[in-house]
Amino acid sequence: MNDSQEGDLYELLLRLDALEEVLEELKERSLETLDALQAALATEPGTEELREIVGELLRRGVRTTEDVQRELEMLERHIDEPGAPDTGWLGPN
Repeated sequence: MNDSQEGDLYELLLRLDALEEVLEELKERSLETLDALQAALATEPGTEELREIVGELLRRGVRTTEDVQRELEMLERHIDEPGAPDTGWLGPN
């Protein structure tokens, strides 16, 4: 694996971790939508990074727990099968 491939894999793993964190927050708070999660996080200190991730997902049209799960599954497939369709969110900075 060359440096470029390692960098791509690292980026995918970071995105996977972010999606898992969002999904976990939704489940822990018994919320069904990212809008509800965004509202809940708005009053909590130290959640800036998570709010940013949720905001990016909302801008992409991801709204529900099911949407997040679908994004997670697509990303896992992309990691397992290079060349599979990419979800395309949270690209390189």
